[in-house]
Amino acid sequence: MPKSIDVKLTGISGNFTDAIPASGMAVEGSLFGVIFDGAPDERRDIFTFPDGAVTVRNGPNDFINAAAAFTLRNPTFDPPAFGGRRLRFGGHLVAPAFASSSGDIFDTIDTTTHTDVGVDHPHDLEFRIGEQKLVAHFVLNVNVNS
Repeated sequence: MPKSIDVKLTGISGNFTDAIPASGMAVEGSLFGVIFDGAPDERRDIFTFPDGAVTVRNGPNDFINAAAAFTLRNPTFDPPAFGGRRLRFGGHLVAPAFASSSGDIFDTIDTTTHTDVGVDHPHDLEFRIGEQKLVAHFVLNVNVNS
């Protein structure tokens, strides 16, 4: 049976040097996922900063609540024609005041990464803009579709 993976972005934390004021740093960009089985197949946005840049301060920032669901075929249970699919998620963040970007940061999971259904799995991705660190906090949750 195919699995779907809900990918939730729960926040972005800053780990800044003293160069960033206590008021924080404006950040924008695009966080998304792509499912594929060799070549990119389907892209879904997770968070695209629809209202423009957000201010990220040093430490935890839980002001984002966005999600997307991705369906992966399970080669162990699905017919052979389905094959296996993987999910690549991440994106890039930009600090307009610094005219600088993190570049593209991604992680890849497949149908065997998280096998327990209905359990939240925290998953963080670290982005660097110069000496500044930003961490996107994701929660992955696997569901089985009948």
